[in-house]
Amino acid sequence: MDMRDLDFVNYFNAIWSCASMLHIDKNSIKNVLDRCYIALKDRGVFYLSFKYGVGESVINDRFFNYYNEIDFEKLIALTNFKINKIWLTQDVRVDRVGDIWLNSILEK
Repeated sequence: MDMRDLDFVNYFNAIWSCASMLHIDKNSIKNVLDRCYIALKDRGVFYLSFKYGVGESVINDRFFNYYNEIDFEKLIALTNFKINKIWLTQDVRVDRVGDIWLNSILEK
């Protein structure tokens, strides 16, 4: 299912979105986050990761959005989620040395 069409209600204890939502444009991402919120049970948790940075780009015909801590916190403030934790990690793939990821755990 395309995450933009998610239609579950109070169904999941957790959602894992590792390097997935970074392909949703910034005009659509709040709607997807709202759908995830509705899909989670009370006190559900939500893991997300994004490439670290600012803006959007297309690389090899693939769309990417980027977030830093400030922009991510502003985005989440538009939703009903609460931020549990935000942290940065380095990509472990040999051909991606230097790529940084913004990781987060949100709570319903």
